[in-house]
Amino acid sequence: MQLKEVIGKSPVISETFNCKTITPLLMHGKDNKHTAELRTTSFIGLFRYWFRALEPELSKTTFQKETNLFGGTNPVSLKSKLLVSITPPSDDQYEYSTRPHRTFRNGNSAKSAGIPENTSFNIHLQTFKKDESYFDKLVTYAKLSFLLGGFGMRSRRGFGSIDITNGQKFQTPEQWLAYVQQLITSVSDIPVEHKNNRLITARNNHRINHPRLLGVYIGDSYQSSHEALVAINQTSSNVKKKFGPALGDINNSRRKAAKPSGYKGEGEKLATPLIASVKPIGENYYIVVTEVQNTKFPNDPVYENAKKMFLEEVGATY
Repeated sequence: MQLKEVIGKSPVISETFNCKTITPLLMHGKDNKHTAELRTTSFIGLFRYWFRALEPELSKTTFQKETNLFGGTNPVSLKSKLLVSITPPSDDQYEYSTRPHRTFRNGNSAKSAGIPENTSFNIHLQTFKKDESYFDKLVTYAKLSFLLGGFGMRSRRGFGSIDITNGQKFQTPEQWLAYVQQLITSVSDIPVEHKNNRLITARNNHRINHPRLLGVYIGDSYQSSHEALVAINQTSSNVKKKFGPALGDINNSRRKAAKPSGYKGEGEKLATPLIASVKPIGENYYIVVTEVQNTKFPNDPVYENAKKMFLEEVGATY
């Protein structure tokens, strides 16, 4: 190859996601909750999370695979093969109530700075050509992160849902589920079954020791993303009133409602295994609930009943 054939050629390969916020994105930096900020580390952290959630079990082999893709914290570990940068939007941001289903007297609700819905920005994914063989997998995990959940604070309750506008378009929930199933099976050994308006993964008989993907459910549709966001948070509130912190909370031990068996009470944080987000499908906005393994209280009847109520109230087939 002659020198003139090399000059000007990029040593990296890349893909750009044109993104649009579907619900307010409550993502912050060092000025926590007061200034909204797009952070590459937050996005990469979620890419890692969904990599682990799509692994059948955690083992030394799993951690080696993760290190090969995303790098490690050990000083001798490989650096991440994924380079992420963001072309940020304008500086428009507002304060949002983190409980959008409630009306507070004198406006005294918990609020957080956020990037408004319908805000556009770009995320650039890159890798060096020497690592090109890993790039398709890295991009797939990134896409699944947008499809299976959201980003930032309160993302498990509908905030921070983001659409990739230059990606695949869907007219029906069945199309959306088929695409998600296709992506999952391209990177994961977890068997996935498409049944009605849900994807169900095979459940192992032994206890799973990490928040592994268990199911993806599509619920009711709404004309606006805000209506869907309110419905998610209203449902979460209804379930909490009946079952206490069964679906996740930093608990107030004085609550008299039922608790998962083995729950220790005040101060024990429970990250909810039900991750609710809002997805544009066709002309409407659908509630999508992704379930991961409840590692603290597996097979607990209180949790199972709370999950059933949550899914039924958001209109998911259960």
